[in-house]
Amino acid sequence: MNENHKQEIFQAILHNINNGQPIKFTFWFGGYKLYSLFPFPEVDWADFFAISYYCQYISPILLVYPPGVDFTFMLDSKILTKINNISLDEINIYQNSFQKLLKEFSVFFPKNLKLNVQKSSDLYSDSEFEEKFQESFEKEVKNYENLDKKSKEALLRSSEKNIKFNGVQNLTYLQEAEKKANIKWAAIAHEAYCNMSKLHEFVSGKQKEKIYLNTVPYRNAIAIGSTKNSVTTFWTGVGILEEIEIGKYKDWIVNPSQLTELLKYGYAEENLDFFSEKSLRNLKKIKITNRDFFLHIGRY
Repeated sequence: MNENHKQEIFQAILHNINNGQPIKFTFWFGGYKLYSLFPFPEVDWADFFAISYYCQYISPILLVYPPGVDFTFMLDSKILTKINNISLDEINIYQNSFQKLLKEFSVFFPKNLKLNVQKSSDLYSDSEFEEKFQESFEKEVKNYENLDKKSKEALLRSSEKNIKFNGVQNLTYLQEAEKKANIKWAAIAHEAYCNMSKLHEFVSGKQKEKIYLNTVPYRNAIAIGSTKNSVTTFWTGVGILEEIEIGKYKDWIVNPSQLTELLKYGYAEENLDFFSEKSLRNLKKIKITNRDFFLHIGRY
């Protein structure tokens, strides 16, 4: 984190304190569950672990600053039908389950903590979004061509991982050249979307009064991971437990390839009944493994 970024964070905190307002945080994330994971399209323990971790992250503020914290998750929404080829119904199912999970947490919140949800699509009218997206896309086409090979490959890998080829449009019939073109378009479209001005204005605030958090270093965000032990993004991962001794566990979020290894390696599964919201089907049981598995996948 450079000095300018530190000053921005300091000024955001000072702005809120001087106005007697809660310290404002934003966390901008995908707003979907990766289609290739078994919890799709709903939340699972990865989302639970992440929310719990973020609550722990900001909890010291609640003890010493009475106005507390206003924490907003900004969720990607309609753009996902274009970029990831998942349906609006699948997006809504995830986002509704995410809000149900937040409600489960809110029962235990002190009065000076609020967790909110903002859908990115609500920041634009449909016509304005299309206009601004196209403007941004044209700029990103040029930016993409100027990237080095390594950066291009990273964008393309991420794009391919997230596209549901048998989704809203049937892309399974595409020839290899057409498939590559589709992956490239989605990669550039994602960057174009992420550079739209109203989204950044919301994340940082009109008066730069918000502190932007992310799982990894990105622009002016503070990188805090998904949990104390994981940086895998919770919307593209699955939550599991490591039993470190009898009755004592550590939470992890594993990515798709690590989940494949777990399914081959083997695991225990425990049924749970913690939540009043019975429709959270992926939170009724959890997979449990041991340290040897994490040594096997190189996490220790």
